[in-house]
Amino acid sequence: MYCSVCNEELSRENKTIKAPGHNLIHHDAKDATCTEIGWNAYETCRICDYTTYVEISALGHQYGTPTIVEPEYKKDGYTTHTCSVCNHEEKYDITPALTYILGDADGNETIDSDDAIYLLFHTLLPEEYAVNQKCDFDGDGDLDSDDAIYLLYHTLLLEKYPLHK
Repeated sequence: MYCSVCNEELSRENKTIKAPGHNLIHHDAKDATCTEIGWNAYETCRICDYTTYVEISALGHQYGTPTIVEPEYKKDGYTTHTCSVCNHEEKYDITPALTYILGDADGNETIDSDDAIYLLFHTLLPEEYAVNQKCDFDGDGDLDSDDAIYLLYHTLLLEKYPLHK
């Protein structure tokens, strides 16, 4: 005859044997995080499968208000949000980089008064002064003198005349 707890052989005499009880090991608690499970402090038995283990599910990220980063020349745009608990940042809605600099009418990768003059020449001689950049600042669908004047104002008074898409 064998003990059902520890598998020790019992004497064959007809004796009542006292159960040895659990031989407990203490385990500290672990807090759950945004991505990992946790548990309360618990005990396990060295002899049998007894345990007081209780799992705590991962909390999941707590994202706040998303931030939109607009695409720029040669830089992708995206939306991002950050977890307020662990600061994990997640990017999504990737927008391809611009292949032009907004307002760079002459294509030299700078924005200055020369671009306004170039855009004005484009309104007069579009075949000779091709503009493949986005310079329609008033949004009317035409590249005209109003856009050239706006671009000139922008180069002189940046704060009052911001470039926008």
